[in-house]
Amino acid sequence: MPIPVPVPTTQAVPVTGRLLSLGERLREAAASGHWAALASIDAELAQFLARLDGKRLDMSERKALRELQAVHEQVRSDCSHELEHVRQTLAQMQEQRGGWSAYAESQDWGTEAKA
Repeated sequence: MPIPVPVPTTQAVPVTGRLLSLGERLREAAASGHWAALASIDAELAQFLARLDGKRLDMSERKALRELQAVHEQVRSDCSHELEHVRQTLAQMQEQRGGWSAYAESQDWGTEAKA
């Protein structure tokens, strides 16, 4: 599973390329379930957008920004679904905890009887 590598922030990278790169990295991190990388890329995206002057974007930059917004929304949705899945798994484990404890205790009874 490849780990997305951060792209250095420099003025030499055109805005369009930078926006597309951030979108692709977000998509790859989400698809691979690499949540730490996803959080890092999202923070990098927030910093980049904070410095971006939206009024000075040309048509291709605006298009790239719209594409990035769509990717970001999809990734947010994917994360939301994954979070719900984890919540359900934890709730199910919590419900089964009593049964697991009883089973573990019954296993201890077998070793005590042999001793």
